[in-house]
Amino acid sequence: MIKRNYEMEILINGRSVKEYFHNYKTYIEGRKGSVFSIRLRNNSSEKTLFVPTVDGLSTIDGKDGEFDSRGYILDANSSMKIDGWRLNDDEVAEFYFSTVEDSYRKRKNKGSNVGSIAVAIFREKEKKHFCWPNLTNIEPIKPYDPIFPKQPWIKPFDDEPYPFPRVYCKDDVNVMRASGSAMYSGASVSDDTNFTTSSMKNSSQDMGTGFGQTKRSEVVSVYFDREEKPDTVLEVFYNSRKQLSNIGVDFNRQRHSISEPNSFPNESGYCERPNN
Repeated sequence: MIKRNYEMEILINGRSVKEYFHNYKTYIEGRKGSVFSIRLRNNSSEKTLFVPTVDGLSTIDGKDGEFDSRGYILDANSSMKIDGWRLNDDEVAEFYFSTVEDSYRKRKNKGSNVGSIAVAIFREKEKKHFCWPNLTNIEPIKPYDPIFPKQPWIKPFDDEPYPFPRVYCKDDVNVMRASGSAMYSGASVSDDTNFTTSSMKNSSQDMGTGFGQTKRSEVVSVYFDREEKPDTVLEVFYNSRKQLSNIGVDFNRQRHSISEPNSFPNESGYCERPNN
């Protein structure tokens, strides 16, 4: 799925799973036992933080997902693939479609809030630099003079500590970073950034995401200062074909093609006079 400058796809055997649209939501069909990955892409011109959850759990620490959960950072115009639940700095446990009872969430005794894959996307806070006034011909002020109180903004930005640890992952092609604690403090968000972690919590849900085989995935701590609320949220719901059909998902529905004009139909050099 695509929203604004960001993309999320669910992959099985390296191929994107087909998405279905119903009642303004995006659904995919899950097949029990299938190992899957989450591919993310940042099409924007700036470094961005992606905070992923599966079945409402953070994929990095296994806790209930929040806007201040840890996540992954993508550089501008780059992509990455998340293969599983993070075990440590070197490994993940693969995602796979399972029964509800065999899901990671259920096995952690966290209830049956299963059936969703989502990512909240944050931009980086703008760095603010202090501009010193021109002090030419002005007597220097003593560092601890009362008229020159110590203020955090007086200190050069580059010398200040970063209070928000993050992590980055790397594979054969991309450099990917994962963030630590966030800045989100409960500020209200718009409808298109409603981070849902409890969709499809009913008896019709018969699939979850399991805790699979160990796979190599290296990480290291870095830093990221995120905005207070997400730029947007991408979210898909999954279930068996039977249950998706029961809620009204039409598997035969095709997207309508739109006839569009050709902006450059002819490469002739100059304008020609009209016939009439």
